[in-house]
Amino acid sequence: MSSLKHKLSDLKKSTAQLLYNSLLELNETTVNEEFEKENQNDPAPEDIKLVLDTLLSLLGSELKGPESPIFSSMAMEDSTQPKITALIGLKPNLEERITATTFLGQNELWSSANFHRQLDFLENLIPRMIARIEQSSASKPPFLTPGPLTPEALRAWEMACAQFFLHKEVKDDEQVKRVAYGMQEPVIQDWYLNDWANFNKLSFKDYLAEVCTYWLPTDWADTIRRTLLGCVQGQRPFSKWAVDIKTQNTLLHGTASHLTDLNILYHLESHMNTDLAAAYHAEGVKEKDLCKWINIVHLLDKKRLHYNNRLDSAFHAERIHNSTYKKPEGRMVFRPNNASANKTTRNFICLPMLMDAERQFLRENDGCYKCREPFAGHTSATCPRDFPDGATYKTLTAAAIAAKKGKKRTGGVIVAVEVDSSDEGKENNTIAVVMLSAVLGNGTDSGEECMAPL
Repeated sequence: MSSLKHKLSDLKKSTAQLLYNSLLELNETTVNEEFEKENQNDPAPEDIKLVLDTLLSLLGSELKGPESPIFSSMAMEDSTQPKITALIGLKPNLEERITATTFLGQNELWSSANFHRQLDFLENLIPRMIARIEQSSASKPPFLTPGPLTPEALRAWEMACAQFFLHKEVKDDEQVKRVAYGMQEPVIQDWYLNDWANFNKLSFKDYLAEVCTYWLPTDWADTIRRTLLGCVQGQRPFSKWAVDIKTQNTLLHGTASHLTDLNILYHLESHMNTDLAAAYHAEGVKEKDLCKWINIVHLLDKKRLHYNNRLDSAFHAERIHNSTYKKPEGRMVFRPNNASANKTTRNFICLPMLMDAERQFLRENDGCYKCREPFAGHTSATCPRDFPDGATYKTLTAAAIAAKKGKKRTGGVIVAVEVDSSDEGKENNTIAVVMLSAVLGNGTDSGEECMAPL
């Protein structure tokens, strides 16, 4: 193929002209009719004519146009290496154009920076499982699965290893190499294998200290201690809160941040629920043993939770009653029982519901939830009075309670004294004394609500 190219390159223009004339004569020659019959496998005359026309058009264009390098004396290799003699002109303001295109689309979602941000965001949406402990039985070494290492996981692995050592009676100088390969995180395995000879010489306690120093954050113990000391009880049960505090403190075992039992007692005492703290100080607890102290406070907290549950049930029942009640259409006429003889009518104004502060005042001052009078001496179930008038009702306040308490102290006088003197000769005389508000029992409501008619 290369030799043919060299031969064509040596042709002169006259030779090309002669070739063109010969092909033209061949094209004009009539094809014999017996050509197709004798040569069934040869190409058809129409195909031969198409090839000839193509060759003639190519040679004709080369002969009529400028001299082609193919038919000149120039070698074929030289024709493939054109020489550029003109300079390419650049557009003006080249530096400004480059600067403008450098930051083009940098804030778009399809830019390189934002694309990587999108990938990071999607990666963070898929949480990576933290390391956890797997152990089929106490006679098998525990495995620490791949994942981020946490103080909780490392503490659980430490306890599982201690159980394995005790069950299999592993010697102290063989403990590290029996369990180190159970840490399945690839980077931790590589860290161990790089210095496995020195690690195997350490005791298990020292090896665990090396793991904590290298693979846990530097301030992990301080972080847990600050979280522990800032934890308050809130509304959760005291026993559950105390267990959480003690569990967090076990993670600090062997560190300077570990709290003693007395420090835990002081923390629980100073961060307990306010209602529980009032009952605790009223009880005057002097116990200093942490376990016994927690049991005592737990009993006090049970009373608090029981009281709160009763209040929640009463509020829930009142809320359901208000939500299911349908206000009748039109106006209602209110006729009080102690109305005058003419019984004039007026528009009804609904009595407002008891607020939490009013309910507390009545509960603490022997009040009645129906007539809403403090120091009533009866309960809502035995109240002889009617509900207060909504138009003239005033919300109970501490000042009103104090004023009525002063009247109560000055009241309670003897209304009447009756001496039976019919028999003057008798020594024993009968005296009848009538007192105001003489009742039996403590006369307090049991906590149930008394709803005013609507």
